[in-house]
Amino acid sequence: MGKLKHQGWSKRVERNILSVYVRASETDRAEGLHWYSHAHGIAQVMADKHGVSLVQSIGVIAALSPSLNWGLNVLQANEIIQLYQSGKRGEDIPTLGTYGRRNIIKVLRILAGEHPLDVLGGNKVRSFYANLLYPRSSVCVTIDRHAKGLAIGSISPRGATAVKDSIVTNPEYAYYSKHYVKLAELLGLIPNQLQAICWVTWRRLQGDVSEEKVPF
Repeated sequence: MGKLKHQGWSKRVERNILSVYVRASETDRAEGLHWYSHAHGIAQVMADKHGVSLVQSIGVIAALSPSLNWGLNVLQANEIIQLYQSGKRGEDIPTLGTYGRRNIIKVLRILAGEHPLDVLGGNKVRSFYANLLYPRSSVCVTIDRHAKGLAIGSISPRGATAVKDSIVTNPEYAYYSKHYVKLAELLGLIPNQLQAICWVTWRRLQGDVSEEKVPF
């Protein structure tokens, strides 16, 4: 979209985000409004099931989240926590997720007691963690390829432009987050609610019907 107006405001980005928001169906809006609260509940169930803290459960989910759909994200986090709690360590923990062992190492550090924020890297992953942990109060915005794609008016968040659209630089992250935060305030929403409503709506409009079911 050209050079970012780092210190300014883009009416184009504003229009793009709002154009998706106003196309939300009642189902989209209901799902988006409560998406992070529901995800928080899933993480709590996982924590209770395996005897780990909620912070650890959410930290594991966040560490595995890059490039995973939500259903698979939860399934794999559940599998690794279960294996860890059964005594498995090191190479006995399978390489799940999409980025090899590096994210598994992060998971193991979290389960061993390190705080997730001392382990997790990247704006998207750390924001996702915050939104899952504090769904009703977090001011963070999870800028993934969908959030960026709809903000710039990308024709599709998948296909040939997917790789380009999925890359969000640090300046871009601050830039797009600013727009979501301000528009959420004007709409009387929490920033993560606006992002989630738009995320759900955008995926539906783009025909993204990838599996999102969770095991509990």
